[in-house]
Amino acid sequence: MAVVFHTSDWHVGKSLARISREQDHRAVLQEIVAQALNAEPDLIIHSGDVFDSFRPATADMRLALSTLRDLGEIAPTVVLAGNHDSPSLLEVFSLLLGEESTVRLVARAKHPDHGGILDFHSRDASQRLRLAPMPFVHANRQVDWFDDPRRFMGKYAEQMQVMNRLLHKGLEDGYDPARDVLLYAAHLHVSGAHLSGTERPLHVSESYAAEAGSLPAVSYSALGHIHKPQQLPGKPACYVGSPMQLDFGEAGQDKSSIVVVAQPGRPAEITRLPLTSTRPLRLLHGTIEEIIAAAPGVGRALVRVIVRTDDPIPDLADMVVGVLPDATLVEVVEDVASRRLQVLDPDVLDPDKPEPTYDQLLTAYLQEHSTRDPNTPAELVESLFSTISDERESDEDPPIDGLRDLLHAELPDPPSAQVPA
Repeated sequence: MAVVFHTSDWHVGKSLARISREQDHRAVLQEIVAQALNAEPDLIIHSGDVFDSFRPATADMRLALSTLRDLGEIAPTVVLAGNHDSPSLLEVFSLLLGEESTVRLVARAKHPDHGGILDFHSRDASQRLRLAPMPFVHANRQVDWFDDPRRFMGKYAEQMQVMNRLLHKGLEDGYDPARDVLLYAAHLHVSGAHLSGTERPLHVSESYAAEAGSLPAVSYSALGHIHKPQQLPGKPACYVGSPMQLDFGEAGQDKSSIVVVAQPGRPAEITRLPLTSTRPLRLLHGTIEEIIAAAPGVGRALVRVIVRTDDPIPDLADMVVGVLPDATLVEVVEDVASRRLQVLDPDVLDPDKPEPTYDQLLTAYLQEHSTRDPNTPAELVESLFSTISDERESDEDPPIDGLRDLLHAELPDPPSAQVPA
């Protein structure tokens, strides 16, 4: 029996509007370390997006690396590069940690013949854990992995299928069914997964989706990239999700880590460990009376408030602060009915009255606003616009006296700059 602890998508350094999340990150990372210590795993997997940006701040690097080293003291820890992580930065961290470190940072996907399969042993040395790691692969970087232009000309899903097939073959090379537990870890969008809406849009589009059937057949697949916790239908494959609610698209989601108990040749037993140390996100939307009624249940949450009003309420933000004394207000929005444009109902429009033309709209505008230049008559502007509009499909210059000369005139040289004495 092998025990695996799975975490992912920390996004250290992420803020919410102008609100720092450092307090929440410190709390949840301490909670994760405590969970891992209690689980006594044989292997810890972080499936990508340690940081929120390619260039994390020094304090964020210090917090993330110290947490990874704490996990490494519990069990060997493998960390994949996510789409938010800089592979080059993770490679620098690997050099600093040294070859003897129990924290293994996998910055780029590797072919099985070149270190693409990682082997670990259980605490009692009775089983071998064989892991195929797949950090995030950009569509234009797969050639680096294959080193064969003929292998990367298809769609992203087809490319990932080929890569996963090779990794699966690498897992089976030398496989001992009596003692080997096969594992797969990837920072990857699997088609059909339910999104939170807080992921980077490009990298969760269909052009970056892999098919669930392309995943290697293993006891457990530790997936990262999608922030909403979920298990793929019919597969021992889980998105553990982000450890805390990162944005309001994740408000209301229960966050967790995963403990996996796996045996050779069998699907793993999957248990979620709730993470509860961070401040939740709340979205309050209603009248001021409804906001006041909901206030007692908000507590210390990070809150976005949208107040519906008929007319502007003086000092609304101060009023909201007063009814939510323990909360951290991310934003207070006043949705004033009198300031909204009325949406025209097609049923109430007069079907017999045609829409005004551009010429008629310009005439009405000039009647109300006139022209900016007092030396330019409105009639001239109207005539120029009408003529250009009529001739816009023609390759010829508009037939306006003097306009041809104006369009083709050579501009005079600017006067030389004179520096005052």
